[in-house]
Amino acid sequence: MAAGNHDNDNTPSRQRPQRKTSPGQHLTNEILWMSGSVSKIEKMIKKTEEEIDTIKKKRVRLLKENEAEMQAARRRKNESINLKEYLLAWGAEDEKVTEE
Repeated sequence: MAAGNHDNDNTPSRQRPQRKTSPGQHLTNEILWMSGSVSKIEKMIKKTEEEIDTIKKKRVRLLKENEAEMQAARRRKNESINLKEYLLAWGAEDEKVTEE
């Protein structure tokens, strides 16, 4: 260290800088900072809750759409089965008539 430069020494003769704020003001500032932080966190929680609600609504909508698609698919399947049975019955009747 350079001679005569004792500004950064940790010696008892070194004076602490004066506080810019009083302890009371410092505490007030800390409380304000914490209150602001809590407020921001509460807003984040509210936003997350809204996202969860949106996801739930989307899930319900998708379940309804899926159920409608399932019903349509079952209806088409039943119609196909009925058509197949009709054609088989018609073919069997046609074969019976042909044999006679």
